[in-house]
Amino acid sequence: MPQRIERPCKAFLCPNTTSNPNGYCDEHQALARERRGSARKRGYDTRWEKFRARYLREHPLCVDCEAEHRLTPSTEVHHIHRLRDYPELKYAESNLMALCHQCHSKRTARGE
Repeated sequence: MPQRIERPCKAFLCPNTTSNPNGYCDEHQALARERRGSARKRGYDTRWEKFRARYLREHPLCVDCEAEHRLTPSTEVHHIHRLRDYPELKYAESNLMALCHQCHSKRTARGE
């Protein structure tokens, strides 16, 4: 597997470099967690965990992979309209997609 390129840490005035995908060196990993907040702080509670498990049972394959004729198990639930912008659509199945981790990461990186 290819190594990631070392880049400067995102922490203000940190002299360290990192290959960590979140951009923070080992010393500043707490900043990465603070910046985004925990899943609980972002609204993913026990009710969501149960809903998510049921949704993934009912939608076992990644939608994006299926569109490319690949059968990949879904592991994540993607909100089409961002949860922070449309909290009322949190449990609306019309606003959800079952995706594998890789496809979910791609969509999130594109800002979808």
